Amino acid sequence: MSVSADRVPRLLALIPYLQAHPDIEITSAANDFGVSADELREDLNLLWMCGLPGHGPGDLIDLSFDDDHVAVTFDAGMSRPLRLTTHEAVALIVALRTLAATPGLIEQE
Repeated sequence: MSVSADRVPRLLALIPYLQAHPDIEITSAANDFGVSADELREDLNLLWMCGLPGHGPGDLIDLSFDDDHVAVTFDAGMSRPLRLTTHEAVALIVALRTLAATPGLIEQE
């Protein structure tokens, strides 16, 4: 799997995980996800730029860092699982397969 293919599922799982483990040490969370603490910090910095349309202060995911601990202060709706209809799921799968087959778009292993 490419780096981005590994990262997207991790990013989607991080918020619910962090909410289930409030104020967890970054190194402990990194171990649970099988990445380095630096990689997890990069993920957390990316999550700060994600959220609801509008991208205002009340729209983006907010995290609290204290020393080597992290906690979610606003999840922007990421705490609940994404629920797709059958048509939405099929459309998403077709679109992702099309993107994956596009030459040069993703790393091939």
